[in-house]
This record gives sequence, C-alpha cells and structure tokens, in this order.
Amino acid sequence: MGSMITDPVAIQKFRDQLLDLVDALQSQAKRTDAAIEEVANTWKDEEFKRYRREFDKDRELFEPLCKNIEAFESEPLYQLQKKAEIYINGI
Repeated sequence: MGSMITDPVAIQKFRDQLLDLVDALQSQAKRTDAAIEEVANTWKDEEFKRYRREFDKDRELFEPLCKNIEAFESEPLYQLQKKAEIYINGI
C-alpha cells in the first residue's frame, strides 16, 4: 500500500521538475520550429511536407499537455505542499 508524501521540500522539488519539463518541451519546440522554418525555403519535397505536418500534429498534442502539467503543479500539488507544511509544522 502506498503512503502519502508529507515532505514539503520533496513536493517543491517535484513541482520544480515539472516546470523544468514544461520549459524544456516548449524550448525544444521553438528550436525545432526555427529549424523547420530555416529549411522550409529550400527543402520543398513531399517528405518534408509530411514531416512538417507530423510535427505540427505532435505539437498540437503537447501544448495541452504542458498546460495540464502547469495546472497540476500550481493547483493540487501546491495545495498538497501547503498541507504537508502545516502537518510537519503542527500548525
């Protein structure tokens, strides 16, 4: 049976890691967008067009994922961290 994490520092670390993940995903997507734009003028074959469509589809999927991760970090995890702090401090 699982146990509840009551270490506010561990929860904060996890929250920070989630935000780092979102930042990394968004940064990499921007770099990939820039790279695609850079080659778009010279690489106009069907394979490139297919790759670009696939990338656009994937990007559409992870944008909501990033928003969900941010919402999870800022709402339930934040509340859990505050409750853990109250529990640990006996307030």
